[in-house]
Amino acid sequence: MKRRFVISDFHFGHESVYSKFKDENGISIRPWALNSDEGDEIMIEAYNSIVKNADTCYILGDIAIPRKALEKCSKLNGRKILIGGNHDHYGAKEYLKYFEDIRAGWKIGNLLLSHYPIHSASIPHWCIANVHGHTHQRKIRIPILEKNADPGSTDSCIYDPRYINVCVEQSIYPTNIESITGFKY
Repeated sequence: MKRRFVISDFHFGHESVYSKFKDENGISIRPWALNSDEGDEIMIEAYNSIVKNADTCYILGDIAIPRKALEKCSKLNGRKILIGGNHDHYGAKEYLKYFEDIRAGWKIGNLLLSHYPIHSASIPHWCIANVHGHTHQRKIRIPILEKNADPGSTDSCIYDPRYINVCVEQSIYPTNIESITGFKY
C-alpha cells in the first residue's frame, strides 16, 4: 500500500545544529546526537523505519547544508519530493539526483505544505492546516485575548491549531499525512 509522509529540516552535514542550536532553556534542540555524522545516521534510520520504497515523502526543505551532504539523500527510502527551503540553494540538477520533483509549496486535500509557515492572513479559506518546517523546535503561537494577559509572555499564548510543524525536532520520524486530519487523500 502506498502511503504519503512529510518531514522537514534534516540539515544533513550541519554541525552547528548539534553544537550551537539551543532552545529557550539552553538545551540542544537535537539531543539525540553529539554531531552531524551521528545525527544524520540516526535520522536516516528513523526515516527508513517508517517510509518504504512504495511510499512518497514530501521533505519540506533544508535537506543539507554542505553540498556534499546531499549524497545522504540516496539512503532515504521512497519517492521523495522536495519543497524548497531557505537552505536549499544549490542548482536544481543537484537535487534532482535524489528527488523526483522540487516544488515551492503543495496542496494535498485541505492541507498546504510549505517550508516557511504561511502568514495567518494568507492561509486560504479551504486550508485546515499549514504543514510546515523552518521553525525547528518552536511551534506557532497565538495570544490569548484575556483582559489581564501579558501580550509579551508565552504564558499568555496557545499553540495555533492551523499550523503543524513537522521539523525533525518535533519528531524524528516522518508523519503520515493521513494521520494529520484523519482523512485518506
